[in-house]
Amino acid sequence: MIGSNQAYAIRIDGNFNAITLRSVPRQHPPYPAIDKVVKTQSVYTHQNIQGTLGMNFLQLTA
Repeated sequence: MIGSNQAYAIRIDGNFNAITLRSVPRQHPPYPAIDKVVKTQSVYTHQNIQGTLGMNFLQLTA
Protein backbone atom coordinates (compact mmCIF):
# COMPACT_ATOMS: atom_id res chain seq x y z
CA MET A 1 0.00 0.00 0.00
CA ILE A 2 1.28 3.47 -0.86
CA GLY A 3 1.41 5.72 2.19
CA SER A 4 1.98 9.39 2.77
CA ASN A 5 5.38 11.10 2.76
CA GLN A 6 6.95 8.43 0.55
CA ALA A 7 9.72 8.72 -2.03
CA TYR A 8 8.91 7.23 -5.43
CA ALA A 9 11.04 6.36 -8.44
CA ILE A 10 10.02 5.47 -11.98
CA ARG A 11 12.33 3.72 -14.43
CA ILE A 12 11.54 3.39 -18.13
CA ASP A 13 13.77 1.27 -20.37
CA GLY A 14 13.16 1.46 -24.09
CA ASN A 15 13.90 2.53 -27.63
CA PHE A 16 12.94 6.15 -28.22
CA ASN A 17 12.25 7.74 -31.62
CA ALA A 18 13.34 11.11 -30.27
CA ILE A 19 14.29 12.59 -26.94
CA THR A 20 15.03 16.17 -25.94
CA LEU A 21 17.39 16.82 -23.03
CA ARG A 22 17.86 20.12 -21.22
CA SER A 23 20.69 21.19 -18.96
CA VAL A 24 21.41 24.40 -17.09
CA PRO A 25 24.76 25.63 -15.80
CA ARG A 26 25.63 25.02 -12.15
CA GLN A 27 24.00 27.59 -9.89
CA HIS A 28 25.42 29.33 -6.82
CA PRO A 29 23.74 31.24 -3.96
CA PRO A 30 21.89 33.45 -4.08
CA TYR A 31 20.08 31.17 -6.52
CA PRO A 32 18.41 32.94 -9.44
CA ALA A 33 14.74 32.38 -10.27
CA ILE A 34 14.06 29.44 -12.57
CA ASP A 35 12.73 31.72 -15.33
CA LYS A 36 16.15 33.38 -15.46
CA VAL A 37 18.07 30.09 -15.33
CA VAL A 38 16.26 28.45 -18.25
CA LYS A 39 17.25 31.31 -20.53
CA THR A 40 20.82 29.94 -20.39
CA GLN A 41 19.92 26.26 -20.76
CA SER A 42 21.44 23.98 -23.37
CA VAL A 43 19.05 21.78 -25.36
CA TYR A 44 20.08 18.51 -26.98
CA THR A 45 17.95 16.32 -29.24
CA HIS A 46 18.76 12.68 -29.97
CA GLN A 47 17.03 10.47 -32.55
CA ASN A 48 16.53 6.69 -32.48
CA ILE A 49 18.19 6.09 -29.15
CA GLN A 50 18.01 3.23 -26.68
CA GLY A 51 18.30 3.93 -22.98
CA THR A 52 16.80 4.35 -19.54
CA LEU A 53 14.79 7.28 -18.22
CA GLY A 54 14.56 7.75 -14.47
CA MET A 55 12.43 10.10 -12.41
CA ASN A 56 12.39 10.52 -8.64
CA PHE A 57 9.86 12.48 -6.63
CA LEU A 58 8.54 12.83 -3.12
CA GLN A 59 4.86 12.86 -2.26
CA LEU A 60 4.13 14.88 0.85
CA THR A 61 0.68 14.82 2.34
CA ALA A 62 -0.63 16.48 5.44
